[in-house]
Amino acid sequence: MISPNEEKNILPEYISVQIGKNKFNIASEYLISSMVQQVIHKNNSLYNSDDYMMVFDVTKIEVTNYLETLSEEELECFDLLGDWLESFDEFQVNKNKVFCKDLIVEFSDKSRWILKFLDIMTIKNQIEGVDEDLIDPKDEILQSEEAFLNFINEKLSWKDICEHADLIKSDESDEKYNEEWKNATKEIIPWDKNLSIFDFISMGDIILEEDEIDDDGDDDL
Repeated sequence: MISPNEEKNILPEYISVQIGKNKFNIASEYLISSMVQQVIHKNNSLYNSDDYMMVFDVTKIEVTNYLETLSEEELECFDLLGDWLESFDEFQVNKNKVFCKDLIVEFSDKSRWILKFLDIMTIKNQIEGVDEDLIDPKDEILQSEEAFLNFINEKLSWKDICEHADLIKSDESDEKYNEEWKNATKEIIPWDKNLSIFDFISMGDIILEEDEIDDDGDDDL
């Protein structure tokens, strides 16, 4: 899970909500629940997720974070049936843009290894004894490529990250790669498309389904 990175406003207990031509004062809690249902129903992959309660809880946090970034004027008459889902999607993509990158590492034998930023941030949390699922978009190493690469070179080794490398590695090369890690050529590549947290959840479900298929295949052997 990614922790919020936007400036927050304190939500009022009740919010003026427009539904069609009518206006109602609705408790923030009820408004958030209604918005969560809209988000989930819009994303079929979320609605069909194996862990619906996790999806609901994550979506509730994201919707709350979104509302907390709105100005008082925007909350004065919130259009529940309007185009808020579009601005919510934009909020999500912008929030997670900093994570939608890969680190490419090239060693002296010209082998190239790809690591996701999210995997590296998870490793960082593990090393620092922080909840690995709570990744802060405002972490200082995410504020510039220089800061990120300095952390990679000074605080991590090949042994720390090799299990997260996308390419298949040779065990015989581990020691050499570990020695070369600090001075290996590194390049940061942004993804072609920035993803929301719901895209990451959907990807997780796809990976889980593939693992289950592989397990079933093994049972047949």
